[in-house]
Amino acid sequence: MSDPIKKAALLLKEGATMLPETCPFCGSPLYKLKDGRIVCPIHGEIRKMQKTATEGEKKDVNDVLNDVVETIAERLSSVLSREYTNTKEEAQELKLWLEALNLALEAKKKVKES
Repeated sequence: MSDPIKKAALLLKEGATMLPETCPFCGSPLYKLKDGRIVCPIHGEIRKMQKTATEGEKKDVNDVLNDVVETIAERLSSVLSREYTNTKEEAQELKLWLEALNLALEAKKKVKES
């Protein structure tokens, strides 16, 4: 099933709850499953970034970049695990995630060099 509306309807039918938050990747509404996982009907499970810095505490740039790389890698894994129908949209999504990963890795390299 590739239609996001049908996927969203199926999530609701299975007992998921629509949340007021939206997917950080596509803006689609997010759904909370009975087991507590948060999912996007387009991208699948959404993992929150690792703990946010508490007041007065600053996260190290390397920690933030590691979180970014890990999140992008999870998205790539999700994309690659789907059954593809060889559409232009699927190729564009894969290219988008690969470009994002490349940018994050370049940023990590620049931080390391400085």
